[in-house]
Amino acid sequence: MGLKIFELLLEILVLVVRAQYARERQKVDALRLVIPPLDAVKILVRLTRKLEIIDEGAYIKFEEGFHEAGKMLGGWISDTENKLK
Repeated sequence: MGLKIFELLLEILVLVVRAQYARERQKVDALRLVIPPLDAVKILVRLTRKLEIIDEGAYIKFEEGFHEAGKMLGGWISDTENKLK
């Protein structure tokens, strides 16, 4: 499961870099591609907690990071959409 989480995190990284360099009109679509793998990582980390692979403290740190990443992604999408109006 750790390998799958790692692979998804790498995918997220690549997608974010691509979005960073995308033209403004393609940027929102590129950013939205980040959402599914980010959600998948959240689910897998939640599962690792349920299976007691990670402890509560580690899980809370992961969740805080995911929450912050989701806010940043949402803000980036919103800001880009506003620029296109």
